Amino acid sequence: MTGQPLTQDRCPHCKAAMTNALTQALHIVDEVAAEHRLPIKDIYGQSRRAHLVAARRCAIRRIREETTLKLTAIGNLFRLHYTTVIHHLKDERAAKGDDDASISQPS
Repeated sequence: MTGQPLTQDRCPHCKAAMTNALTQALHIVDEVAAEHRLPIKDIYGQSRRAHLVAARRCAIRRIREETTLKLTAIGNLFRLHYTTVIHHLKDERAAKGDDDASISQPS
């Protein structure tokens, strides 16, 4: 082992897994947009209007739970810093009434 991290270029299986996870994430965004009766561009947008933030937060939570994407990849999808993704996930858990609103970064 060379000590270098595996990248999509060095590992074809990683590339396939990332592509599948990203495709699944895009599908989730489509579903959330339809559920909230919003255009997809509003889910990806930067607006802070409450109903748009709630939909965006829902999409981020579902992507986190249903895919293998890391926080940074989710952030890149929405043009957000990964710490903002963590904040959205904590807000989502707090809104649901979960006592433990901690978010762990996968290894």
